[in-house]
Amino acid sequence: MKIRLVRIFAVLALTFVVALSVAGDVLTVVDTSPAAIPGIVFQSLALAGFALVGVMIAVRRPENAIGTLFCASALIWALSDFSLEYATHGLITQPGTLPAANLLGVIGTAAQSLGFLLIFTYVLLLFPTGRLPSPRWRPPTRTSRTPCSPPPARRRRPTTSSTRVGPRS
Repeated sequence: MKIRLVRIFAVLALTFVVALSVAGDVLTVVDTSPAAIPGIVFQSLALAGFALVGVMIAVRRPENAIGTLFCASALIWALSDFSLEYATHGLITQPGTLPAANLLGVIGTAAQSLGFLLIFTYVLLLFPTGRLPSPRWRPPTRTSRTPCSPPPARRRRPTTSSTRVGPRS
């Protein structure tokens, strides 16, 4: 079942990357000069390339985490680009024309950092097998995870009468 979900996620991520890239490119072309079009197209093709490589790895080897990371980072990167272009259009180019432009600007800024973190830390740590090389690589993985999420909850042992601190009743 997990293998099937990885493949479905990879294909959906590629679809959303292409859709978000096209939407972001339309907003960028509307806001900028035609001379910027080649750079915009190159960025979109590079982003689609990341997603396509992720899909190819996820479909052929779903147990390898590299494919899922490539798809996730491309999706987050596309979301970031679209959100920032949406915010630029709604706040600077034509203020007040698009709803929730402030919110998408914040989302775009946060997503940009997360997308780069996935590519430059986890992919490098997990390359080429999709697993850490040895257990000694777990601390760097935990360290790079801390800006993204809270630490996992730890189980507390129940307090018994013999280990209770304070006055006894």
